[in-house]
This record gives sequence, C-alpha cells and structure tokens, in this order.
Amino acid sequence: MVGLSATAWGQHRITFKSGVVHECKILGFENGIFTVQLANGVKASTSQGNITRIEFDVVKAPAVPPEFSRVKSAAPASAPSPPPVSRPAVAPAAPPKPPPATPPRPGIQLTMASHWQHRLGRGTITHRDAARLLAKCGSPKLDRRWQDITLWGKVTYLMPVNKAKKLLGLGRSSRKNLSGALFPPSSFFAHEFAGHFEGGMTRLTLVTDFDNQVVAVQLSDSTTRPDRWLRHPTAYSADWSLYDLVNDGRKGNSTWEVGFFVARGTQRILGYPPGNLGAVLNQPIEGNSGVIRIDSDLYSFKKNRWGLVEDGRSRERARLFLAQPVVDLMLYIIQQSR
Repeated sequence: MVGLSATAWGQHRITFKSGVVHECKILGFENGIFTVQLANGVKASTSQGNITRIEFDVVKAPAVPPEFSRVKSAAPASAPSPPPVSRPAVAPAAPPKPPPATPPRPGIQLTMASHWQHRLGRGTITHRDAARLLAKCGSPKLDRRWQDITLWGKVTYLMPVNKAKKLLGLGRSSRKNLSGALFPPSSFFAHEFAGHFEGGMTRLTLVTDFDNQVVAVQLSDSTTRPDRWLRHPTAYSADWSLYDLVNDGRKGNSTWEVGFFVARGTQRILGYPPGNLGAVLNQPIEGNSGVIRIDSDLYSFKKNRWGLVEDGRSRERARLFLAQPVVDLMLYIIQQSR
C-alpha cells in the first residue's frame, strides 16, 4: 500500500479497536502508520495496530470533527445522518446568580442609642491613631443594614450575644459600657470571658450594639513575655499611643513602642501577623470577607546610660475582628469629631 495516491482511493470507513468508526480517504501507509484525510479536509495519522477493519468505496458521510482521536461515537453505516441544519449563533447563557443572602431574623439591623450623635466629642489621640490605622480599611459612613459577615469561628455579624456564647461554649461574663472615643455613647458594650483561647490568649471579648448583637470579637492577653509578639521590627513605633481600640488602651510611657498588623479580608494593609517570619512573608493572609483584623502589641523597654535597650518585654497583646460597617462608623465618628 505504500505510495498509493489519494485519487486511487474512494471513500473508506475505518473501524478502530475501541469501536469508534471514521469515514475518510486513505492517503498512504508506511511503517505501520496510516495517513488519512477526513471528510472536512483535515489530515490525520493512526497506527495499524489500532485498526480492526477497513471498508472501501462507501457512501460519503457527513463531516466529522477534526479531533480525530477524540470522537466517541459515529452514526451507523445503514442510516447516514441528514445534512446539518444551519442555525443562528446564540450567545451562551450567563451563569445563574447566587440568591442574595437573607437576614436570619426579620428587621435585623445595627442599633444604637437614640442620642448617639449628640456627644461625639472632640478629636483625641485615639482618633489620630485610629485614623492612621483605618484610613485604607473603609470610608466614613453609617450603614445600619445587616450584612452576611463571619467575624470569627461561627460568630456572625449582628448575631445575638446569647447565641454566640452558646456556639462558643462560653460561660458567665462581665458586661460593661464602651465609653471610648471610637464608640458612640451608651451604644456599644463589651462582654468579657476568661479562658484559654487561640494564640495563647487569656481573654475573649464580644462587642455588641445597643440590642446585644455582636459586631466585633477581640482576643487579648496581658501576660508579660520577653520577646516581641509581632516578629517584624518595622511593625513597631514609638509614635503610636493607642494599642487597644476596644478599651481605648493607650501606653503610659512615651518611649514605649506599639506594633500593629492590619488586614482587610485577605489584603495586608500594615505590618505582618504574628508567627514565623519566613512563613508570614510568603503565605497569603487568612481573613474573612467584610472583616478588618487588627493585631496589636504594647512593647516596653529601658535604655542604659549608653542608650542601649535593656529589659524589653511585650506587655499587652490583642487581636481584634471588626465588621466593615463598624469600621466605617468609627471613621465617621473620627470625621465628625475633628
């Protein structure tokens, strides 16, 4: 069969061992390889070992796809397929949109005391530091609507505090009014729990609005440790005064340093998170959509007469998870208090 020309051959039908049938013209055969031309003009090759049967001079069949080795089935020889019908091109249908999230309770929204805007006060050091920290994390506005946001673990935004306590297996707690400069007066409260939590933290705080709905979660610890909690030294500065946004905690010594790591969802805004430095530099940030994460560390030290640092230690550490609407509210308060 070597050297046979295409004109010497009519239409052929090749049956493969896999059961697939192709109708084509055999152009040549050499070294156990058939070269064929499909009905649509595409040339292809196949090994003789793949073929079980060759039929000659069959009726021409409709064109087959050019993916010669990928065609899974063919029409029977006794019933040739009708010629293809030309149809107008139709754009592919857009994927269905996911249904919008529905609030777990009707009428759920962020609530505050009726007089919350009456006593926002003047700008403070807390406002200055918070403005620097949160400038890239939101925009000044008031948005009371419920949003589908997971704050921490199974705790979601505007979840009733009693339900959050049950999900986390928490017991009794203290409750106090948050009177710091970043929260509207008489509108937000802190429910504090003692225990052993992630990262060696010893306190957990659920921040709630006027209706006892969770808007933020903070883990904190005041156990003194000899090293910095945030491993990257550039995360620390003596220019910071605020180190605890929930409790309006500010350092008592101007020479002490405060370190911060801030992330918006999975986007790093400032610094690097605690942990192995090599790992945190090369791995993406773990974060929830709609959540601002703030890690802070109050670091104290003394200097000897030669100006060298001695007796450095981490005094207060906190990890705060704030819902985006609360961050926007804080920025609004800062804007209105200037």
